[in-house]
Amino acid sequence: MRAVRGWRRRLGQLSTMLAHPVEQLQLRRALRRARAAGVAAARGRSVPFKYVGDYLAAGFARGDRLAALVHHYELLAATPGAAALWRAPVTLWDRDDEEGRRHAVILQRALLAPMEGEAELVFTLDGERLFTLTFTIVDGAGVGAAAGPLLLIGGAQGRYAARESLRYAARANGEIAPATLLLLAAAVLAERLGMVALAGPSNRTQVAALYVVDGRSSSLDYDAFWTAAGAAATARDFFLLAATPEVEDDAEITGKHRARTRRRRRLRAELRAAMHERLGRAMTGAA
Repeated sequence: MRAVRGWRRRLGQLSTMLAHPVEQLQLRRALRRARAAGVAAARGRSVPFKYVGDYLAAGFARGDRLAALVHHYELLAATPGAAALWRAPVTLWDRDDEEGRRHAVILQRALLAPMEGEAELVFTLDGERLFTLTFTIVDGAGVGAAAGPLLLIGGAQGRYAARESLRYAARANGEIAPATLLLLAAAVLAERLGMVALAGPSNRTQVAALYVVDGRSSSLDYDAFWTAAGAAATARDFFLLAATPEVEDDAEITGKHRARTRRRRRLRAELRAAMHERLGRAMTGAA
């Protein structure tokens, strides 16, 4: 039965594509340029179908999804050094903790949830995926922000039944959670690619939010996730977060946890600097 539904969906998508040949031509031209520039997979058969199905954000019309895909690949194709980020997975940060366990943040093409974006940032512990952010580069106007490119994080997923591993990773990294590390990496990538902001969906605009497993939504609480990160809501029911953090004055810290707050700020700054260096070296081809 599932196979039948899948074929029906694909036939419906093909019908839409055939009814709008100009859209297909526009997308295929963008993909052809991106492949020539080395920023798109040589064989990505599913990409031309994405904009006629559930992709990136609930509430996006077909034109929004098409514009997002075209924008993503055209911007990367025009960015010097971007090809180095897509030839193979790029490790933006890694370290071995006191117990000899390896923590890493990796940038690669979207594998876990390609319906939520074209690329992903992954936090791994000893090589196992613990948390993933999936994203596409879009024009800000599409999410209710100012015009100009921004990094739209279509989905955030923690590994199923990995709560203890996620807690361990946070403790081992100065109480900075894997999700926070990935947001730092996303902000650094956005800066490197000339963007000023990240965006993310709400509980109502996340593309998989309506999927139900065992009677419950399979998604995290996106409203809480973005609010905790300090993001502001937009008119189109997305959240917007500056890629470059505001300069914070340690003298303004109050309360009994001042030392811990200062330590976390320093650690975040160090993490950002390390990721900037890794990205810069990757994009310039430095050893």
